[in-house]
Amino acid sequence: MRIIKPVEFDPSEGNFSRASTGTYFDRDGVLRTAAADEPRWNYTFEDGEWVGPELLVEEQRTNLLTYSEQFDNGSWFKLRASVSPNLALAPDGTLTADKLIEGAVTASKYVYKGGSVTEGVAHTLASMPRRASVIT
Repeated sequence: MRIIKPVEFDPSEGNFSRASTGTYFDRDGVLRTAAADEPRWNYTFEDGEWVGPELLVEEQRTNLLTYSEQFDNGSWFKLRASVSPNLALAPDGTLTADKLIEGAVTASKYVYKGGSVTEGVAHTLASMPRRASVIT
């Protein structure tokens, strides 16, 4: 990923293209989605505040983990837990965050999905879990 600090963006001085949508953080720290071919002016959180904007430029990527936003999907293994879909706001502000419902057993509970990666190639895994509520 490259971050380019803007001086002044003049579309007549160059071209920008991206075949798909892309996400970025706005000045309030809200995750937003830019349309295809729309530059992403990203803000970063530094020393307790959102600073920027900076033009966010990334190489092409592929999501290797299918149904990565649908933990209720049957391809995810649930151990001593279940998933209720679309019960909370996701980082992008849409009502698509899932909730992990704990079973009665006090042992570990989790949602898991296996996958494969290519040796010698860097891979990144990102997650945005947060505590909704716990009943004890």
